[in-house]
Amino acid sequence: MIALGIGVLALGVTYRIGTLNRMGAGFIPVVLGMLFILVGLAIGPTACAATQRRGGPTYSSSYFVPQTEGTGVEMMDLCVAERDAGRIVDYVIASYSLPGLLDQLSAPSLAPGNDLSFVEGDGARLAHSRQHVGAGV
Repeated sequence: MIALGIGVLALGVTYRIGTLNRMGAGFIPVVLGMLFILVGLAIGPTACAATQRRGGPTYSSSYFVPQTEGTGVEMMDLCVAERDAGRIVDYVIASYSLPGLLDQLSAPSLAPGNDLSFVEGDGARLAHSRQHVGAGV
């Protein structure tokens, strides 16, 4: 996420940035680049603290990312430690959408009329595959 932010920021500063009232072509890329960097800096230590304690790959709790028109998607992060001679030298953080994961898992393997879902302990459905059929009870 940080590398993506640096890339977007570096590209954005090659254009005229402008001001809030008169935005240039580089304004949005610069703002998005800074946001990507900040989110990466916030996620990194939090997502990988458990990986460092446990010594193995760790999943985050799922979280909701709002999108347009009141929709959104449930996301999850995975942190994997890179090791050199048994010592942690870096982390790899992967973020993926739960519906996307279910789509990948369910495509050929489900019998017609079945569905895969991630469900919270209280019964709230977090995500389901696109091959959703029926009432989903």
